[in-house]
Amino acid sequence: YKARLDDFRRQVRVRFEQLATGSQITGLQSQLYDSFLIEVLESTLQAVDRARRTFFETETALIAVGGTGRGDLCPHSDLDLLFISPPREVEAFENFTSQVIRDLWDSGLQLGVSVRTIPDALRWSKSDPKFATSLVDARPLWGNENLCQQLISRFQRVLRSSPRRFIAEAVEERNKERAEQSTTTQQLEPDVKRSLGGLRDLHLIRWIGFATRGVSNIESLRLQGALSQNEARQLIHAQDFLLRLRVDLHLSAGREQDVLTRDEQLRISRSRGIAGASGQAPVERFMQEYFQHSSAVASIARRFVAST
Repeated sequence: YKARLDDFRRQVRVRFEQLATGSQITGLQSQLYDSFLIEVLESTLQAVDRARRTFFETETALIAVGGTGRGDLCPHSDLDLLFISPPREVEAFENFTSQVIRDLWDSGLQLGVSVRTIPDALRWSKSDPKFATSLVDARPLWGNENLCQQLISRFQRVLRSSPRRFIAEAVEERNKERAEQSTTTQQLEPDVKRSLGGLRDLHLIRWIGFATRGVSNIESLRLQGALSQNEARQLIHAQDFLLRLRVDLHLSAGREQDVLTRDEQLRISRSRGIAGASGQAPVERFMQEYFQHSSAVASIARRFVAST
């Protein structure tokens, strides 16, 4: 399993070196991990007796949530997973999934994972804002896909009953996260995920869009009038820029690394062949591009929050 994951990262590096966009690279990473997760699960399933195996295949489900559900994984991203079981078989299903989870941990993956019934997952979403926002991007990976659709449908009903609470909690969590970084997009060593104008502000727009419009992707929000054509274009370009930058940081560090340190700024500006111009050093031109994207994301996110 560890060798497989190393091979996945090699494939991602090749795609990165071929100058693929951020969305193309993280999309490949996500597809590879989806297949790997299903392979590990079905391998473990072979040790289960036939009757229970059939039950697990038809009455339970593995659901990707959070970043795993969005399909924008970077080389060393955590995997966010939710196993769903009917109430009468939770204990037996937990015993099965515990082996799957051990194998994934032993392979070197970092996980955020739980085993829940649908009612339990909905109760948890009301008390844990981070889990609630992760459900916005839920998608089925394995098992009974109808369970995922039931979860999403019932979660949407919960949001329709109290959208302002969900939005307020999502904004509060985002504000806490930003406060740990900086209140300005112009910080010297920004975190491309968590700093103001980073990827998390793109996620915040998705969460609010889901609560208010029932859709979360940028193009759907544009079609519904929640975003202007220019705003959608800016967000799509910023997303590709930030995702590719995050992939670069992960590949360089060989681990999850989201902070754009001064050394990394210098390395990236050299590797991209950025030339100095008009009295600006290459690294200054690179960071100017970064701040243009992050400032646009921060501005649109502020408007999006204010509009609700």
